[in-house]
Amino acid sequence: MTDTAFSFIPRAARSAKPRKTGLTEIRGPYYSAYGPRHLADLLETMGHWIDGIKFAGGSFALMPPEAVKSINKLAHDHDAYVSTGGWIENVLRFGPDAVDRYIEEAKALGFDVIEISTDFINLPTEALLRLVETVKRAGLKVQARARHPVRRRW
Repeated sequence: MTDTAFSFIPRAARSAKPRKTGLTEIRGPYYSAYGPRHLADLLETMGHWIDGIKFAGGSFALMPPEAVKSINKLAHDHDAYVSTGGWIENVLRFGPDAVDRYIEEAKALGFDVIEISTDFINLPTEALLRLVETVKRAGLKVQARARHPVRRRW
């Protein structure tokens, strides 16, 4: 266990990293724009609690490849996985070749996980399963997000 401020206050027990359960994933660039120096600060101060970094909205597609690799390597150096977040939904519009190239480049850039979210697309079950298998065959993990059965109206 890491020595923390206010250590006299009990908190949930956490196993050593890499953990299989009780994971904490933080949002990467997009919701809050930042680069490797900001992430380094987060990981140096709270890295014990951070299991994964999730890019969002395809923000990695706006960065030079070396910047993406740098962020992903930094996460790996702190035993954190890196997820693409939902963006494959956009890539699917450009056909199977684009999907294959996306998965290949994601792996080359150091991503560990490709998120497949059905929040924004509808795929037949067979197509979704083929996509999951394609990602797994490439040696990456799949983080599936299912459509919310009930949408709240505000």
